[in-house]
Amino acid sequence: MPLKTSDIPLEQTSLFLFVGPSDSGKSFAASSFGLKSKEYGGDDDRPAYLMDCDGRVSALRGRPVVYDTYTNIEGAIGVLNRLIEIRETV
Repeated sequence: MPLKTSDIPLEQTSLFLFVGPSDSGKSFAASSFGLKSKEYGGDDDRPAYLMDCDGRVSALRGRPVVYDTYTNIEGAIGVLNRLIEIRETV
């Protein structure tokens, strides 16, 4: 059964995977999570973090996110290693 976004607890860090066809607005939508961060006038200490896997992060210039970028060579292993690092520090 699908979950409602209104049920997402705000006190914990959550990971989301946006899936869809190219140019459907996934990255732009994901970057909107950062609008609540202190850096952008909100009250949340946590920044929105994005993992760029297709080299198109420049389209998000000025959006409220911090990010890492991964090449095709690093691929899923690079992303997985970073997720493990994040998980251990949260």
